[in-house]
Amino acid sequence: MNKREIADHEDVSVNTISRWVSLGCPHDRDERGRYIFDPEDVETWRHDNIMPTYNDSDSERPSPKEIATFGLNMAKTFLGYLESCDRCKKRFLADVEAAGKK
Repeated sequence: MNKREIADHEDVSVNTISRWVSLGCPHDRDERGRYIFDPEDVETWRHDNIMPTYNDSDSERPSPKEIATFGLNMAKTFLGYLESCDRCKKRFLADVEAAGKK
């Protein structure tokens, strides 16, 4: 599937798929450099890496430990992303500095 098809399949935006790719979502590229996704690989990655939403009032909510673990893992993933992208790091630090001046 291409980016639009996998976005439709996952019921998310193309921008979300781009963000997932930057966070490690499995993909290949065709001879023209376009993204190619295997829906099963994306489903597995999403299940393992993206926090589920809890809309059902009957569903069990995550424990404080699960929430803390998720937050720590997201922070580690975000830090890895910032460390690998100088442009992103500069923009993030500028945003933090601007927020501190408010």
